[in-house]
Amino acid sequence: MRTRIGTLLAIFMVALMMTATVPVVAAPTPEVMNALAYLRGQQNADGGYPGFSGPASDPSVSADVALAFISSSISLDDVKKGNASLLDYLHASAPGLKTGPAAKYLLVAANIGEDPSSFGGADLLSLSTAEQSADGIYGGSYFIHALVILAHAIARSSDAAKQLDNGVLLRAQQIDGGWGFDAKGTSDTNTTAIVVQALVASGQGGDATTRGMAYLEGTLQSSNLYPFDAKSGDGDTNSTAYVLQAKIAARANPTEITRTRAALVALQNPSGAFPFQKAAPDDNLLATIQAVPALNGRAFPTLREDYA
Repeated sequence: MRTRIGTLLAIFMVALMMTATVPVVAAPTPEVMNALAYLRGQQNADGGYPGFSGPASDPSVSADVALAFISSSISLDDVKKGNASLLDYLHASAPGLKTGPAAKYLLVAANIGEDPSSFGGADLLSLSTAEQSADGIYGGSYFIHALVILAHAIARSSDAAKQLDNGVLLRAQQIDGGWGFDAKGTSDTNTTAIVVQALVASGQGGDATTRGMAYLEGTLQSSNLYPFDAKSGDGDTNSTAYVLQAKIAARANPTEITRTRAALVALQNPSGAFPFQKAAPDDNLLATIQAVPALNGRAFPTLREDYA
């Protein structure tokens, strides 16, 4: 249990750093608008959003919020606290980013049409690939590596992303069809879902993604929610949203997508925020951020309708 909780926390920390066969939502639905209203209320005075370490703005959470608003076709210039916009914060915090956050910023830049080689004075293409292990893994985990591949698929090309991956993700698939957070981890839904999206985006879909989707479906709970892994029991917002995005990317049966989306919507609180899970019903910033792109019918890396 301690190991599983530690891995889950690690994935959440990475998220602080990070088309369909059914119609993409053309305009934000009421549940999305309510979630976005909650997110606007959490913004800091510098335009960014807080992370795990305290009230100070965190680059990775701020990038995740940006991706949520982008998926809702809302300009980042219009996400403001006073005179400071979310885009202002992203530009100011871009130099010196680590691999994971740089990949998320690269996703942002590519989706809004900004030059990723000079985003706030930072070269996101270089920053996102600066940390690579001897076995080819970017950022020290398969989760971060998949984010890098997703970002380069939209910023450069599917072929470029495939070359960058160099077979790492296919070799990392476990016997149960899933992927673990890193080389020591057992399969989990969050990593598997992000890897499925990366494989599709880099033109490597096929048997590996089919097996990955089968692993995800094998974790489905009677609530129609998905848990962190097969041993976790109760489903949660973050995992269900990740799985929904994987279903969208892999062109799953529309009935499955509709079922999963409905289960996700049912978790929403009256405030517009989402809880982590039913057993922890308090408003959760990270859960709300993760839910929005999935509810909008968008899979990574393409979050804007005009990029579809």
